[in-house]
Amino acid sequence: RLESEAQEEDLDLIGCQALLLEMVMTYSINLLKTRELEEQLQESNEKFKSLINSSCDIICTAEKSGKWTFINQAAKKILGYEPADMVGRPSFDFIFPEDIKSAREAHESVVGEGKSLREHVNKWISKDGGTITLSWNIVPLRNRRGQIVGTHGVGRDITSRDKLEQRTRIELD
Repeated sequence: RLESEAQEEDLDLIGCQALLLEMVMTYSINLLKTRELEEQLQESNEKFKSLINSSCDIICTAEKSGKWTFINQAAKKILGYEPADMVGRPSFDFIFPEDIKSAREAHESVVGEGKSLREHVNKWISKDGGTITLSWNIVPLRNRRGQIVGTHGVGRDITSRDKLEQRTRIELD
């Protein structure tokens, strides 16, 4: 009888060890999968960052208030400002004074009404004090619940085209 009880305890112990081993293996597999997913996410982020920063156009995101939360390296090439010096500031700080009203109205149509803007043109003040003409495509940025929380925008430098159009108008007059 003692031998039978000892065998049952051994079987219980073996069962516990098997269960514990299964739990450890499951945990290890989940940990490996988590690490693989983290590595894939990191790779994806690096590719995305490289793509965004290789663009010749300004690519940015902003809060509903108009403060930038992200702006790519093209801002330095086009406007002369470091992106870090622009993030956290309202985009309106950099817009030519005569264009601020229309820029605010356009911004409000995106964040207030959910409209998308295509080729919205305005003038910007570069770091050296020059005037840069940008054409913007701007869409609402929404959270998971579909609420508008800001904007995504792409701005293209059309200064040369704008100057050429002005010269052509002068010549035609």
